[in-house]
Order: sequence, then structure tokens, then C-alpha cells
Amino acid sequence: MSLGSQLVLGKGIVVESAGTGRLENQSIDILADEFVQNGPEVKVRWVCNYFESSAEDHGVTFEQVAQHFAKHGTIQRAYQMPTSPGLKTQSKTPAAHYGGEDITIQAKWHFATASFISDTVVKAIAGSDGSRVEAVFSPNGERLEAFSDEHRITKRYNDMDELLSDPDVDVIYIGLPILATTMEDSITMIEVLKEASAFFLEGLMYLSHLVHVKVAEIISSGALGKVSGVSGYHAANICKKANPLDQGTIYNLGCYLVSLLHFVMETAYGKEAFASRQVCGLGNISTESSVHARDAALMARFGSGVLATIQSTDSFGNDFSFTIQGDKAVLKFKTNPWLPIAGDNNIQVRTYGGATEQIIVPAELDAFGYQVKVVEEGVASGIKEAARPSPNWTHSLEIMGLLTEWENDIKRRAAQD
Repeated sequence: MSLGSQLVLGKGIVVESAGTGRLENQSIDILADEFVQNGPEVKVRWVCNYFESSAEDHGVTFEQVAQHFAKHGTIQRAYQMPTSPGLKTQSKTPAAHYGGEDITIQAKWHFATASFISDTVVKAIAGSDGSRVEAVFSPNGERLEAFSDEHRITKRYNDMDELLSDPDVDVIYIGLPILATTMEDSITMIEVLKEASAFFLEGLMYLSHLVHVKVAEIISSGALGKVSGVSGYHAANICKKANPLDQGTIYNLGCYLVSLLHFVMETAYGKEAFASRQVCGLGNISTESSVHARDAALMARFGSGVLATIQSTDSFGNDFSFTIQGDKAVLKFKTNPWLPIAGDNNIQVRTYGGATEQIIVPAELDAFGYQVKVVEEGVASGIKEAARPSPNWTHSLEIMGLLTEWENDIKRRAAQD
């Protein structure tokens, strides 16, 4: 083995090659095994200097080096081309640089559904260098073939056990916005995830977007004063498209309202603020395919004194609103908070009796694109839960708790009519 230098830094290893001699695959395998024993936070930085051509022989490619370490942690890439004026670095990137070409170690996704939302996510994955679609599953043979043909996916499953046994799959995407439709199932799923020590991110993609980082900054800055009220409305005529087993508007659209309410309450009052509450649920019941709320309204009072009113429907319309009322100012989303875009996202903050400020949050990606990035980083780094503003396992259970409470109160009142 010939290395320019080799330094051990805590739980990480920094390997530098001056581009001379041969680096054998077996040696890298030994290094990976040795330093992984220190824990999952393995970081590798490979500095490549003095490349004359892509044909220069180093024994192994830097892609092979990356593959050994990427499964355990983050690879920090640093490189200098012969014609470059200085060293360039890119952090937290599961990639390597070899012979003037960037080589990315991709997260391989499997789609456990062929729904219309999966179509959107496939496009987001196609826009990322860090992922590719490996396979798709659906019990509906016709839909499976149509979806796979449209997106040119060659590996297709109609057996879930075969899917779960596929060694080439890193990520399984299920085309639902939330964890489940019952509290019991949700608790069971989180328990299984903890036992398996697997990375999990609920499909509330919008919380991965930069616009909600900005919302948290505004609330935390005190610009709104003490948060006293939250109101929101989400309508989309999707009941004919949505799976009837999704149990209607509360779980199709209401989950976005409740999860954003949860985020606001936690940001304003801390982790325990969401649990202390009184609720009243009202709605119109549908018996089409299942008994569920088709149009639903929720009123809630939290222990902090915050009053919240939200309404959701999947039977008509195409509209949104979300407002956070403080005792100094009010924040309103001028662009959709649940479908933030690649481009300019608009938040309005109006001080009572004062000025109105339009806050533009530019973004390179839409909500789905940023969620793909969050998953890629999670898989590459070995973490099990995403950081805020994305929801973690506890957040998912807390959100589900209010969703089921909302649904149960609507059904209880309907039974009394």
C-alpha cells in the first residue's frame, strides 16, 4: 500500500493520496473494518492531487474507496485538479473524485406503490445525482406495468417478501403522506423500526423545504411576539384519486395541517406543548368504500392558551391558507406551505398597526427534491431519524395522536345525530 499520509481523528479517518503508487482494494477494506469499530460516525476525506489523466493507475478507483466507507458514514470529498487554482471541497457528499470525473455513490430506491404521488417522487429522484430508482412494487399488475414502463424501471415486484429480500435496495418509498391510519398500527411500526434500527422518514415532504426553516427562524426571533392562534385550510378535490383505505380527508390532507400546527407549537413552546390540549372535531361522514370523514374541521385549545382552527376537505376545491397569529404580528403563507416550490416562496409578516413585510425564500428544489436529499443524507450517514424541520419518530406518533383524536370525535358526534 502506498499512501501520501494517513491520520486518525477520533471516530474518523482521513486518507490522503498524493497520486503516486498503488492503493490496493484489500487495504481499503481493512481500513474500513478497523475504523468502523469506533462507531458509525466514520468520515473519509480523499485528497487527490497531481492527476495527469483518467488512465492513471492507482490500483483501485476512488469509487471503490467510497463504497467501503459510504455504508458506514459520510464521505467528505476534497480534490484538486491539475489545472485548478486551489483545493475545492464538498462536505457530506457520498461521492468520490477520480481522473477528473465525479462519481456518486447512489441511494437505490424501491417504490412500494405505483400511485400518482409516487410519479412525482420518481421525478424528484431523477433530478438527484445521489439516487436512482431500482425497482417498483404493486399488487395491481396493470398499474405496475404501466408505471414501470412510463419510468423505464426494469425490476418489478408483485410480491412484498421478494421486495424486502432485494439486496440492491437501500430505500423503500411508500406513497402515503403519513405513518398509518390508526394509532395502534403507528405504534407497532415505530417499535419495529426501533428494533430493526432502520432509518425512517414520514412522507410529509413539505417539512424538508427551506421555507419552513425560515418559518422557524421568524417564530424563534420573537418577530410575531407570543404565538396565540393558528388557523389553516386545505382543500383539494382528490377523493376519487386517493386510495379509499386511506380513510379520507383527515389522513390525506388534514395530516398536512396538523403536522404544520405541531411544528409551530413545538417551535414556539417546546417539545411538550402539543400534548396538553382539548379538541372538538366536526365533519361530514362518507360511507363510500369505508366510513370516513370527507370534510373535516378541528378546533383545539392547547395548555399554552393557543387556540387553533383547521379545516380540510378532499371532495371539492383547490385552495389553501395558513396563518400564525402572534400578539405583535401575524404570519401568512402567500404560497402553498404544503407544496413549496423550486423558486421563490412567499411569506408575509404584518405588524399590527405597522408595516407589512414580504419575505421571499428562494429554493433550488421543491419539497420532494429536498426530501430526497434528506433521505440520501440519512442513508449515507447512518442516522435513523431526520433533523428538524423534518419529523422524527416521536413527532410522527404525536401527529398521529391528534389525527386519530380528530377522526374519533367526528365519528362520535355523527353517531349521536
